Amino acid sequence: MDIDLLLALRPHVRLVSHLPGRVRLRAAPTLSVLPEAGRLDELSGAEGLRAVRVNRLTGSVLIEYDEARLSPDLVQALFASPDPGEARRAALLLWPA
Repeated sequence: MDIDLLLALRPHVRLVSHLPGRVRLRAAPTLSVLPEAGRLDELSGAEGLRAVRVNRLTGSVLIEYDEARLSPDLVQALFASPDPGEARRAALLLWPA
């Protein structure tokens, strides 16, 4: 998992809904101009992630994950915490190096 990629994209999305195993994010228009935005599909191959679907027309990002492998509380912290340090810690706990 490229944690730096995930954390670079984080300021440009907001959590819309989260059910265990499923996260929906809304992308800001600024996301489309980031070079990292074209790499969103790479996240699909990360351990515990089942799918990452991006709808560029609506600005929606749907992430499906295995809640048995990835803690829903840590996933919530990753995308919803206003503290970048807490988000980084959550990412490192979800995907240890």
